[in-house]
Amino acid sequence: GLFTPQDLVKLLVSVGAIATISDGGVYLMPALLPHLDSGQVSKYHERGGTSLIIRSTQGCIPSGLFCCLVAHLLSGPTNQSPWKVCMKRDKPLCLYRNCITFQLKHTTELVTLVDMFSYIVLHVDEMSSKVCREIRDCVHSGIRSACGILKYQ
Repeated sequence: GLFTPQDLVKLLVSVGAIATISDGGVYLMPALLPHLDSGQVSKYHERGGTSLIIRSTQGCIPSGLFCCLVAHLLSGPTNQSPWKVCMKRDKPLCLYRNCITFQLKHTTELVTLVDMFSYIVLHVDEMSSKVCREIRDCVHSGIRSACGILKYQ
C-alpha cells in the first residue's frame, strides 16, 4: 500500500480532519459525529453564562471550519491541549458535529461551541476574565489555523 495506518493518521491530523485526544492512539473525527437538530441545540448554549458570537465576513461560516476548529482545540499546537471533551458519568456531555462541550483541563468551566451555519456561538457557563481571555485566544488561534489549513482568507 501507499500509506501505513500511521501515515494516514499523520496526514489527517496535519489537515485538521482528526484530533489526537490521548496518547493511547485515541482520535476524534468531528465531521463523522452525528448532527444535533437545531431544536435541541439551544439546551446546550442558552443556559446562564456568557456567549460570544463569531461571524464570518463572508456571511456564513466556511465549510469545514467548525470541525477543523474542534480538531485544533482538542489536539492543540503540540498535542498538549488544555481542552478536553466534557464528560458526565463516562459519557460525553455534548459531542455532535455541530455542537460540542469542552472543559478546560485546569478549571471547572464548561465551554460549548455551536455551529449555527451563519455564525459560531462560544458559550461559557461561568466567567472569569482570565479564563475568558484564554478561551478567546485559543479559539481565535484555532480559527486562524483552520482558515490556513482550508485555504480560506
